[in-house]
Amino acid sequence: MIGFAQRDMIDRFLHGVDPEMYAYVEQIITNSIEYTAREIVAGITNVSSGSVTIPVSLGAVIKKIQVTK
Repeated sequence: MIGFAQRDMIDRFLHGVDPEMYAYVEQIITNSIEYTAREIVAGITNVSSGSVTIPVSLGAVIKKIQVTK
């Protein structure tokens, strides 16, 4: 299928979702996963979640479970 003038309508039709909406939902999911990871680390280490840095090993796990295209 070849679109004329507006690519976003073709993307919506072919993929079932607007690319901007997909990116928005992907960002929400990523933020939720990272927030949850920080809260878990904060709970385990007894440190406030605002000052927690996510360990590299946990960061690798987060990347595995994030939404991929």
